[in-house]
Amino acid sequence: MRDYAKVAPHFWIGDTGRKLRVSLDAQLVALYLVSSPHSNALGLYYLPLPLLAHETGLGPEGASKGLRSCIEAGFCDFDEAAEVVWVFEMARFQVGTHLKESDKRCAWLRSEYAALPANRFLGGFFDRYQEDFHLGEPRGGPRGPEAHRRGIEAPCKPHRSQEQEQEQEQERPPTPRRGTRAEDPRFEEFYGAFPVQAKRQDAAKVWGSLAEAERGAALEAVLVYADVWRRAPGDRLAFAGYAATWLRGKRWGESRETWERAAAPRSTGSRNGRFVEPGFASEGPGFDEIPVEVLS
Repeated sequence: MRDYAKVAPHFWIGDTGRKLRVSLDAQLVALYLVSSPHSNALGLYYLPLPLLAHETGLGPEGASKGLRSCIEAGFCDFDEAAEVVWVFEMARFQVGTHLKESDKRCAWLRSEYAALPANRFLGGFFDRYQEDFHLGEPRGGPRGPEAHRRGIEAPCKPHRSQEQEQEQEQERPPTPRRGTRAEDPRFEEFYGAFPVQAKRQDAAKVWGSLAEAERGAALEAVLVYADVWRRAPGDRLAFAGYAATWLRGKRWGESRETWERAAAPRSTGSRNGRFVEPGFASEGPGFDEIPVEVLS
């Protein structure tokens, strides 16, 4: 368990922080993710949803909605199959940036990265933080310069001048990308097939950053992805994600089996009036049974 975590005042008033005001559940989940006793300084860690529901007191529905809002705000993403969350900019807040290779923290960070469970964010995390932390060899997962660059805004150093510079960067209009939907009719086909119709402009920007081969692969894979989610229970659709997030993570490279595991219903049972999440009981003592009244 970590001894402490940093939460900067800018957490509440930055661009992403303002987006999190959509609900108290979203704000609570976001604050929990950066200060959870189960988190690490990387912001990339194992977090079963029943644990999130239990320790925030939101229950399964409130925790799922809050997490979904955090994902929509660009604060984090969640790998359903691996039960791993990535708070995109958390490592920058907790550790810093531009560490010297001789900094002893680099060896520690490499060890933390190497010990992470397999998940689809490993490649994106490496691309995001390799230059800052000297992580060594990359591990598997989606990779690319556009992978998961969004996150909550917070000062990585205590100097006000740097905070202002970050805010100015966030307020600059985005640079036009090549091949946006106005130029590439294939984007319309891709977006029309995607299971969740939202954040179209964000998706178009990411589409414009992709190479031709990547666009072709995404267009082919999205048809399979959409078919998987058409067969999923309605209450699971919230975890299909947005098209922009899917493209940033280069998720067209994942298998149908991975998507089917994410879309599968989460069966639950009860015993002696207590809620039991299958597969969760084995993760550690004290979490095999959670009272219904805690989760409702």
